Amino acid sequence: MIRLAALLLLLPSAALAEGLPLTRGFYVDAEVGCANASNATLALLKKDGLNSARTDCTFTGFTEQGDGTLAYTETCTDITAGDSYDNEGRIEVLGPDSFRLSGEGWGTTFVHCPQPDLPEPWRDNDISDLLN
Repeated sequence: MIRLAALLLLLPSAALAEGLPLTRGFYVDAEVGCANASNATLALLKKDGLNSARTDCTFTGFTEQGDGTLAYTETCTDITAGDSYDNEGRIEVLGPDSFRLSGEGWGTTFVHCPQPDLPEPWRDNDISDLLN
């Protein structure tokens, strides 16, 4: 059986997120809930990375850590300033619709939110080009 990280490392960087066993789309901090999502609590798992309100990030690699946890590297662009930087952290896949992101001294669990369950403006945004 091929391990998840080994499979992900075989993929081109644009397909890394597609190899994650997670539903693509909007995720919200599990403590907040879909109906109460805001820029500060919402993330978008797209076809090639994970975005937040201020960053557009593309996964560049994964290393298996064990127990469903992967260390990841990514290249990010600050949406407002336009600055690019490299970042790293850990993602623990909890199920097809939830994951925990963590880094040095922090961690947040996210759950998938179907778009109709989100407040405006996310409810009606057409994000199909980012997912497929």
